[in-house]
Amino acid sequence: PREDLYKHMEKARALVIPSLTELSPNMALEALAMGLPVLLTKDCGAYDLLDGSVTWIDPLDSRDIAEKMCELMDPLKYKNEKEKASSFSGYTHTYDDIAQEYLNFLT
Repeated sequence: PREDLYKHMEKARALVIPSLTELSPNMALEALAMGLPVLLTKDCGAYDLLDGSVTWIDPLDSRDIAEKMCELMDPLKYKNEKEKASSFSGYTHTYDDIAQEYLNFLT
C-alpha cells in the first residue's frame, strides 16, 4: 500500500530510480516533496523541470550509479542534496490528480 511506501521513504536516505526511461517521474516528484534526495535516470521525460533538483544517473552504467550513491555518504554532499530536494517547488502532480484527469478524459 502507498502508505507503507511513504513510511519507508520517510526513513530512506535517498530514492534511486535507475530505470531505462522514466517518462512521468511521479515517484521522484513525491520524494522531492518529502525533501528526499533523488538519483534519477538521465532519460527522463521531465529533465528540464527536474534538472538542478535531482542527481542524474546513467541506468546502463552501474559504476556511475554506485559512485553517486556513495557520494551521498559524505555528510556535506548529503546536506546539499537534501537542500536541493527540499527547495524543489516547480511542480506537483499527484496520483489523485492523474486519476481525476483520467476520469475527466473518460467522461
